[in-house]
Amino acid sequence: MQTSSTGIIQLIKKPSVQNNIWTILASGVESLTVMIMIFLTVRLVGLAEAGILSFAFAVSGLLRIVITLGVRVFQSTDVNQEHTLNTYIGLRFCSSLVAFVSVLVFLVISGFEVLKAFVILLVFFIFLVDGFADVFMGDMQQKGKMRIAGRMRVCAFLLCLTTFVIVMFMTRSLLVPLVISVIALLFVYVVWIWCYRKHFIRVRVIIDKSAIKTLIISTLPIAIGGLCAMFLYNSPKYFLGFIESDEAVAIFTMLAMPLAMLNLLLHSFFSGAEITKTAEVFAGGNPEALSRRVNKQLLFSLAFVALYGLITVTIGIPLLSWFYNTDLTAYKSAFIMITLSCSAYYATLPIGAVVTVMRKQKQYMYLLVSAAAVTFPFIWFFIDRYGITGAAYSFLIIYMPLIPACYILYRIVLRKLKTAGGEK
Repeated sequence: MQTSSTGIIQLIKKPSVQNNIWTILASGVESLTVMIMIFLTVRLVGLAEAGILSFAFAVSGLLRIVITLGVRVFQSTDVNQEHTLNTYIGLRFCSSLVAFVSVLVFLVISGFEVLKAFVILLVFFIFLVDGFADVFMGDMQQKGKMRIAGRMRVCAFLLCLTTFVIVMFMTRSLLVPLVISVIALLFVYVVWIWCYRKHFIRVRVIIDKSAIKTLIISTLPIAIGGLCAMFLYNSPKYFLGFIESDEAVAIFTMLAMPLAMLNLLLHSFFSGAEITKTAEVFAGGNPEALSRRVNKQLLFSLAFVALYGLITVTIGIPLLSWFYNTDLTAYKSAFIMITLSCSAYYATLPIGAVVTVMRKQKQYMYLLVSAAAVTFPFIWFFIDRYGITGAAYSFLIIYMPLIPACYILYRIVLRKLKTAGGEK
């Protein structure tokens, strides 16, 4: 027994295991932060305000893609260091500026009331701060030290959440807690970046137009694909926000919350330390080894998703109703549809990661762009006609065709790689 325990402890202490643990923990804490923020807003402020906050997270999720441009996935798999850290920082500075201008233009055009506009802007700042710090985390991941970045991200979001909770209880408002939580998050990341600059590398913002242009050309397909994937996932919230009401957005967010957590957990795992290992296998030029690795990832993902989905369908509605103090029994069929369709699609997340590793992100982008373009009118029709139930069934329309399409794309790309003898 003692030998077995010692073996487990030694396994957990391994850097590769630590990298995975802290990456998943960081994403879990981020997901928990969003969930508790919405939970407290429902309980202490109101359902409409919770809907506004959820809509703000959905909008800021799209802008986060503009901030990161999908560079993190590319950067963490840049094992040959085609680009320097300062080039990545220069691009992140430019993309952050573009995202900031974009959110201001969106708020002016949308004509939202003052509260909704300020909530969207403050939530955007949370994503802006985290998104800028993400470029340093990508560098740590490339160096095999993702556990350090994971610990810092856990601390940042825990402090953000703690300040939000305390101030929310004190003020019973939405704006003031958000302002304080943004300041708390900014403080942690500023300290971390200063320490990073001191101990790891000289950090400068270099606007090297030629290098940044080359990097943008490489990562733009990832960014466009990410925008489409984020749009597809959040499209029910967008349409509910414009067609229905803030309350409808809040209810749909409650129903989809377990799946948001599943998405973050799986995405952080397969786009975290795992993707760097996959890139190293790919760089070895052995297509069979790459195929075996991805097949194992798919099996693990499928088993995890099946277990998670079964538990969610069984206890989801009672648990969510209790947690949010809102009776969701009438939406049980919608909840089951959301759980089944999203869970099935999330099982294919390793494919998106490996396609990027194989530098075939353009093909994956075409797939997601096509899905967004084809399903857009159907989503609008279903939500306009059936409300929250239509939003749930729109996930079925979105994800069911994408599941086989993703797998077919992966097999085609892998077959071409094998035919070429593993040449990249």
